[in-house]
Amino acid sequence: MILILPFFFIACEKEPKIGNRVVKAQVSPLLIASWIIEGRNDFTLVDLRPKEEYEKGSLPGAILMTLEEITHPEILSGLPEYKKIVFYAEDSEFDGKNLLPLFAKGLHVMLIENGYAGWKKQVLQSPFPVLTLEEKQRDAIGKYFRGESALGTPKTLQTIPAKSLIRKPSFKKKKKKQADEGC
Repeated sequence: MILILPFFFIACEKEPKIGNRVVKAQVSPLLIASWIIEGRNDFTLVDLRPKEEYEKGSLPGAILMTLEEITHPEILSGLPEYKKIVFYAEDSEFDGKNLLPLFAKGLHVMLIENGYAGWKKQVLQSPFPVLTLEEKQRDAIGKYFRGESALGTPKTLQTIPAKSLIRKPSFKKKKKKQADEGC
């Protein structure tokens, strides 16, 4: 009976504090990249960086917002409860504590690990030797977001002229064999 009581109290413990949810909300840049490739529409990307950084480069489909805008009561009430909201800043210095009102509201909030710096390192990195299945997946995701073809050409698909990819049709007729004429 004495051993059962401690387990009972652990099982009846209340939901984890909101601060613990921030830590658990970290998500890999590669996961977000695969969601973008799949064309999923159950999440929204929010860039928390300054406008100048956003204009230099951002995740595809990300919207630019400031922390003040997000936590404003009117905007907070308009955020979709049915979608994951994925935030990212420049690097891992953003800890997510400023997003506590969103967690408190019960929204499904996620933070990209290491922010945009993590995205550049894991997704936009230059090709590297591929050995394992996981490395092949990372390489394929990187090629997708760098605009490279699956064939591994270093040129982006936009710089390859379409004419070079199309083979000209051949309309030459094959000559019949002389043996067919005797029948």
